[in-house]
Amino acid sequence: MVFAVFSVLYLKESFKLNYLLSFLCILGAIFFAFKKFQQQVQRKQMNKSHTFSTILYC
Repeated sequence: MVFAVFSVLYLKESFKLNYLLSFLCILGAIFFAFKKFQQQVQRKQMNKSHTFSTILYC
């Protein structure tokens, strides 16, 4: 977003749809980078406990 403001005000470029779309893609990347998916964590915990109990019974 800073680049879009800089290019419009300082470089006198016209605002393009590409600036908005790229900003939305960056926001999406940030969301998925920091989002914690609870279902996957629970499945991993269940698999670990199941594997451990299987080892104990063998």
